[in-house]
Amino acid sequence: MLGFYADSAAPTNRYRRLRVTIPGRSDLTVRCRRGYFDALESGNAEEHIRDAIVSPLDANAIPLTASMIPADAGVELRLTIGVEGLALLPEGDRWKGKVRVVIAQSDDRGAQIAYLDQTMGLNLKQSTRESIMKSGFHVIRPIAVKPRASSIHVVVRDEAGNLGSVILPVRP
Repeated sequence: MLGFYADSAAPTNRYRRLRVTIPGRSDLTVRCRRGYFDALESGNAEEHIRDAIVSPLDANAIPLTASMIPADAGVELRLTIGVEGLALLPEGDRWKGKVRVVIAQSDDRGAQIAYLDQTMGLNLKQSTRESIMKSGFHVIRPIAVKPRASSIHVVVRDEAGNLGSVILPVRP
């Protein structure tokens, strides 16, 4: 699979053509879309999260790693969120903000079969912020994996609209 991120130029709200070739391999056939619509972002949080869930590419504005550990009733999902990517604001002697964590289970066709959405408020002392800047903010969540699930998509979003996402395959 091949993916890319467009250059940092602002969206133009127009159609952009794509051309993919494999130099020196005329015996191969490339199957890809012919282009995409370079739409201006709406700013709608729900659309951004939905787009991140269905995208085959990870969003990386908020660093995010995830692992699954087998547990009695499914798996234990372990997330590490990079605090350096979160928009936290100083307020007195604290750093405050909110992070939304969305966990979606999808089947082989990409249809969502389970969805969990949780918003966490952060109210960090300076010393705590400095500590988790090094190690990340850890979230551990038990997940009952649905029988038809083939992947788990995790998306985190802060109040400023920054996103991080990761896709975990579900192994039988």
